[in-house]
Amino acid sequence: MVPAHNNDSSPDAPSDEAEWLARRDNCERRHRGRRPSGRERRREEALGDWYGKERATEEFALLRGPLKQVSELVDAVLDDVGAQPNILVEKLGNCWADVVGRDASRNCHPTVMRDGVLFVEVKSAPWLYMLERQQKTAVLERVNTFSRGEIKDVRFVAAGRYNRNGGFDDG
Repeated sequence: MVPAHNNDSSPDAPSDEAEWLARRDNCERRHRGRRPSGRERRREEALGDWYGKERATEEFALLRGPLKQVSELVDAVLDDVGAQPNILVEKLGNCWADVVGRDASRNCHPTVMRDGVLFVEVKSAPWLYMLERQQKTAVLERVNTFSRGEIKDVRFVAAGRYNRNGGFDDG
């Protein structure tokens, strides 16, 4: 039997019925400080008395809701930080030879992604010309497929033009 859900708008009112027993009072603390607060402890003791000592643990597990995968938590943190484009470029760099071909991968590599545009550094002018004029549409299609539509355009730039402060040199 589940206690009735309180629909008032107080700050202590649960926002989601599946997570109403979540321990959030000390969530910003680390190590031993993550123990339940006094309010949470009293709530759990009352529910333990309600369900009985035998069933309390399994009922608490059911009331807290489903566990989340670590990968879901990491993705959520990276979304908050705004690091997803960098991770996509890193994943793309790991399989770059499969995306553009072995010869091209020896002469260029993905550098950064901004606003859906992937910037690729190319080692030499002949390769820059060939990639820009002859292979751009094919590379764009493969990169777009790999990124599931996140990358809208590919720009090939001469090696050394990208500076590590986050921009391109105009010279």
